[in-house]
Amino acid sequence: MRTTLLLASACLQAGCGQPKPDIDVASAPPTPTSFIQADTSDTTSASHPTLAGAYATEGGWGRLSIEAPAVEGVRFTLETENAGNGCNFSGQVRGRRAVVYEGAMASQCTLDLTSSRRGIAVSTSTADACNAYCGHNGSYRGDYLRLPAACTPDAIAHARERFKQLYDSKDYAQANQALAPVYRGCLPTLPMVDEGGVRNDYALVRHKLHDNAGCLEALDKYRADVARNDEGIVDGMAPTVAEEYLAVVGAARTNLALCGDRRASANR
Repeated sequence: MRTTLLLASACLQAGCGQPKPDIDVASAPPTPTSFIQADTSDTTSASHPTLAGAYATEGGWGRLSIEAPAVEGVRFTLETENAGNGCNFSGQVRGRRAVVYEGAMASQCTLDLTSSRRGIAVSTSTADACNAYCGHNGSYRGDYLRLPAACTPDAIAHARERFKQLYDSKDYAQANQALAPVYRGCLPTLPMVDEGGVRNDYALVRHKLHDNAGCLEALDKYRADVARNDEGIVDGMAPTVAEEYLAVVGAARTNLALCGDRRASANR
């Protein structure tokens, strides 16, 4: 029976899902972190080393990177993708603010950074100036969660490439170990396509290890859509998002059938 692997490299930019700017993290357990202190000075801050790191929104539509302090200041980049419309910012962190630069000159766009329970909340009081860095309906406000080391874009790309090498060499036990940390810890902040790729790959390797229950569990998120026709699945989606999601669901349909889902088999 023909199987399908979604082994696209992990997105290094933000993902392609629908925007989710108003994420509620109130129910999440507190994580001991120290992000931004009460100092609101405009001086370039080298006193907040804990800011440095990689962050992403739930659903992976936004990615924020803050570099370690250096002589020239604390650099940041923020990129988002929202149904084909994205934003792109870069500049310097100064106290509680991220100032967007154009070349060597500071712009009028300033992003406000506020510590949240799991990362940084991004907002702005200069919306008109900041919207110039976005496409139509591009979104960037929201909660950006600090990513564990295993969930940074580079770490995920490395893990998925390692998985592919091991899977292709039929070393399924080691392939499972390579991908398991991403599957278990990184799915909430992955873009839609990358989440679908990881779920489908993990399902396949669980099947190869004679764990069809684990395969079905990995793809449970797509079971309802697998039973529908394509038009019903993508109704209301932007065209680019619809095409990508149908590829994910198509792979899930094949792999669910492979792992014993009778309803998926009937709809292939």
